[in-house]
Amino acid sequence: TWGAGDHGQLGHAHKFNHSIPHVIESMRKVGARQVAVAEYHGCCVADGGKCYSWGRDNVDAPGGSKQPKLPRLVRMLRGHYVRQVALGYSHALAVTRTGELYTWGSAKYGRLGNGASGGYHNVAVCEEMLSIPVQQVSASGTSRVSLFLLIILSVCPLSSSSSSSSSSLSALN
Repeated sequence: TWGAGDHGQLGHAHKFNHSIPHVIESMRKVGARQVAVAEYHGCCVADGGKCYSWGRDNVDAPGGSKQPKLPRLVRMLRGHYVRQVALGYSHALAVTRTGELYTWGSAKYGRLGNGASGGYHNVAVCEEMLSIPVQQVSASGTSRVSLFLLIILSVCPLSSSSSSSSSSLSALN
């Protein structure tokens, strides 16, 4: 990682800035598969679907302190195989292999998708999305824009009969 490190967002044991890449030593053997960064915090998915986070706005729950400088396992996602993470200004999103969406952090402007519009929230499944398997998430780095979801529905190919075509299409509406 490189750049500003004043909030622990680089994942090192210090808060220095770096103008060239430096290895996050604590992650060397973890096998990071996907990484998300925001202005003040970072998150990654490691081998085995484990999720790690670091920096500011980690919401006490994931790492046990408000600003862990070193990556820490997001304990509240233990037992869930995380496939992808995304970060916004002060919130985080995680998608599991089964399509569940977990959110945590600041709920300002409703950005967690759980009906809350303020305060900080621990890691929790987004119950409003349980009936729809989420494939991918993205979050904005600005403080006002919340999250965008890419939801890919599995649809059986349309058959040549009109009755099955119309029923398949109505299932999409």
